[in-house]
Order: sequence, then structure tokens, then C-alpha cells
Amino acid sequence: MKFLARCLAAFLLAFLLSATSALATDLKPSRDNFFSEILYAKATSVTPLYNDYTVGSYHANKIGVLKGLPEVAKKEGLELRGLIVVGPVGPLWAYHIVAFIEEGNVIRVNDLTKALQRFSRRVASDEKFRNGAA
Repeated sequence: MKFLARCLAAFLLAFLLSATSALATDLKPSRDNFFSEILYAKATSVTPLYNDYTVGSYHANKIGVLKGLPEVAKKEGLELRGLIVVGPVGPLWAYHIVAFIEEGNVIRVNDLTKALQRFSRRVASDEKFRNGAA
């Protein structure tokens, strides 16, 4: 019974992802939109499309993120104060990306984990850090 439930869950997930790709016409899973996913706390309609199965989906790599994220932050008018990129790590080729964005006199921390080229964890700092003191 558990096997059947797991198979059904996997089928539903695949179906929902394919349905989402048909609905997400406002954005495409491009390089710059991937970086926007890192810079902003909220998910977008295109977030589920960053995976190994969507044609044109951007795949993370350290050098690409380190070079591209500051460019996109500048275009978006955001002050990127720091960036940590660790990966690929483990059998799921996970990337851990932490971006520190200045907002006035506080720093917002966006922490993302991308495993198997999907966003598997996404956390934004609820309590913003004051410059000079946490």
C-alpha cells in the first residue's frame, strides 16, 4: 500500500509540475530570473520550473552565480552586500546559496538550497540584521 501511495505521489508531482509550466507564461526559467529567485524572498510562478526536466531551465554553478548575481542585483537596484555559494555537495548535487541584501540600515538574508536542480529549501530572514550588530 505504501508503494502505491508513493507512486501516486510521484505521478501527481510530475503532473503538477507540467501543469505549472503551462500556467507560468509571465516568466521563463532564464539565468536572470534564477538570480531574481535568489534576490527576492518570495517564490514566483516560475520557481517550480527550475529543475532538470524543464527545457531552458538554468542550472546553478558557483562561477555563474558569483559573476551573475551582482549584475542582476545592480540592475534591480538592490545592494548585494555578500554572497556565499557552496556546491555541488552530496549525491543530490545540492547548492547552498546565501545572499545578503542591504535594505536601508538592515541586511536581509536569503538562504536557498537547490538539490537535483530544484529549490528544495527557501528561507528569508524574518528578523532583519542591523548593520554592525546581529
